[in-house]
Amino acid sequence: MRIIFTFLLLILIIISVTSCRNGSVIGDGNELNFSGHIYAPETILFPDEMTEAHIHIDKNNIVFTDEKVYFAVNYVEIYSMNVDGSDLFKLPNYKAATTQQSGDDFGSIIELITDSFGNLWVLESAFFAGNIFIRKLDDKGTELLSVDISDYVKGVNSHELKFNIDNEENIYIGAGSDIKVLDNTGDLLFTLAIRDWVRQIVRLPDGVVAYNDWTGKLRKIDVEKNSWSETIEMRHGVYNAFTGIDEFPVLFNIGSSFFAVTAESGEIIHILDFLESDLMFDNLLNAKLLSDGRIMVFIESISGSSSDWPNELVMLTRTPESGLKKKTTLTLAGLNIDKLIRSAAIQFNRTSETHRIHITDYDVFNSNADDNAGLIRLTTEIIAGRIPDILALTGLPFRQYAERGMFVDLGIFLDNDPELKRDDLIGSVLQAAETDSKLYRIFPILNISTVIGIPELTGSSPGWTMDEFIAVLDANPDADLPMGEQMTRDRFVNLMFLHNIEQFVDWNTGTVHFDRGNFAELLEFANMFPIQDEQEYFWAIDIFGYEMMTAGRQIMAYNRIRDFRLFQINRTFYGGNVVFKGFPKDNRLGSALMTFSDVAVTSQSEHQQEAWEFIRILMSEEFGHENISGAFPVNENIFAKRFTDAVNPDNWSEMGMPNGGRTTFIPALSHDEASRIRELIDSINVIIEQDTALMNIVSECASDFFNRRNSAQEAARIIQSRASIYMAEQSG
Repeated sequence: MRIIFTFLLLILIIISVTSCRNGSVIGDGNELNFSGHIYAPETILFPDEMTEAHIHIDKNNIVFTDEKVYFAVNYVEIYSMNVDGSDLFKLPNYKAATTQQSGDDFGSIIELITDSFGNLWVLESAFFAGNIFIRKLDDKGTELLSVDISDYVKGVNSHELKFNIDNEENIYIGAGSDIKVLDNTGDLLFTLAIRDWVRQIVRLPDGVVAYNDWTGKLRKIDVEKNSWSETIEMRHGVYNAFTGIDEFPVLFNIGSSFFAVTAESGEIIHILDFLESDLMFDNLLNAKLLSDGRIMVFIESISGSSSDWPNELVMLTRTPESGLKKKTTLTLAGLNIDKLIRSAAIQFNRTSETHRIHITDYDVFNSNADDNAGLIRLTTEIIAGRIPDILALTGLPFRQYAERGMFVDLGIFLDNDPELKRDDLIGSVLQAAETDSKLYRIFPILNISTVIGIPELTGSSPGWTMDEFIAVLDANPDADLPMGEQMTRDRFVNLMFLHNIEQFVDWNTGTVHFDRGNFAELLEFANMFPIQDEQEYFWAIDIFGYEMMTAGRQIMAYNRIRDFRLFQINRTFYGGNVVFKGFPKDNRLGSALMTFSDVAVTSQSEHQQEAWEFIRILMSEEFGHENISGAFPVNENIFAKRFTDAVNPDNWSEMGMPNGGRTTFIPALSHDEASRIRELIDSINVIIEQDTALMNIVSECASDFFNRRNSAQEAARIIQSRASIYMAEQSG
């Protein structure tokens, strides 16, 4: 079999690590600094015969040492190769344990790991017999040790199991909500209970094993004391942790940022941002910091990709900066910056001869102690005048920034662009996006936020006032869950606020009006909806929407319409005929656009034309066709293509969906029904403002009322006070 090496990029990029401490590793007697170096990505493509035959390599079935890469193919064979991709071969002596013990059975590899000494360990299941084995193998696949752990994992799905090995060959098994520790003969030493199911068990370089919990912490396990030991702090939002080296025992990523925890002080240092190497992925499945400073990663790219082979094995190599062509840097900042924006930035960086976008995602500053630290830091810097060229707007007070004159009118650039024209974008959406007739923000995708109702019960005309909404509820006394089991008190208040925000917030003057009585009335009215605990009860007893509709317990539902297919599925579940009622509102226009990947160019930027060229990529037809999925595109040509595909009967072919113990077949979407979606989009002139800080104020105070810590009037008064201070800070 053949390994093909290709460089992902021709241009090497200097890693910027501003706002993070620089780190170093020791390898081969030389100090290797992370900072100030170029990381050149080299992809190692799996053989053509593997990808063409759809051979699968699971995320749990590829591991690295300093010299070797081991991976299981289709859960039944194990291969090895050098980290440079050479000497690929199938381990000749490997045979599944279950195959050796039962002739007509076969094994399935659940997970591969290596221990501190480079030995390979395999977690396997027997397909028919149901036995679970952990086995130690040498580099040719010869069995050195085998332990049957079946009795310890009864009732747990085999592919939910996790395991690891310490230096004494004690075995750590994550089984449901327990971690069981066995010696290498299979005898149980002790059990540790955890709060949730076991997601990951990590072996550190010193051989100590730790549990990765749900809060950004690694909890070490002390075998001698049969209990938990010290905790290693990572960052809020960490999903996977990876084994590092002695100086940096723990590695982890948050989005595209890659970090290490120092052994000496527990300090978190920033190693690199994968985007700076133009490396984009959905999931970082495995990572290894080699002793010479190179970094090997196994990545997965799913969303927006048409590839049947979403995984890549990539080696990142530190390279001298000499010879690198210098480019002018554009700064792009935001919170939890999404994949569309990142992908457009990568494409801009690859195509621009003169400029390069550097992304700072302030989510990396969040911590276990403060998950709003990134938001506070970014807004503080903006108030202080440290403003990026491009701002990703999700979660930020866009309207307040716009009133301060912080953004340029993108309409001017759009009207003068030689490639992207106004007619290329949905005109009604652009109009809804305008503030005081200026296009300060733009976005490539949207959802529709609305309430759908059964016409016979809610009325057939779109929209309603609060009085009309209450009258429908009064006319249907059996509807004890009128909007379904997922509409809780908190959620109803939040959604009503977002869809009626102009009643409570005056963006032009920077004032708020929560103390006029109607917000307190909204809080009191929301008491009719279930609280969180009641919602969890409904989920537990499996009450399904169609059953509640049939029984008359539900007569409407909140719906985020993301695309044509999801609309047709929901429409079918609710009887085939629905009306877009929206949320109650004085003008009866209670539906809104929920936008994503919103960006703006700041008026202080000295590179506004180049920033617009990035936006041109983000909004272009070519980029959207390749990257947009699960949302309505704003580009007219992409929308037209999705519309045509949606009304093509060949694209439905008796699609069946599980629906409360039965299968509901989804009919093809008609042209008239698809046209209703476009008409609804064109009728909406409101965009939901995603101001995280303001929403937090409303949510916290509403929760105090629902938990009887304050009256509705007192909660509204506190919101008025806190929101007034916040608005003054942002508008100053």
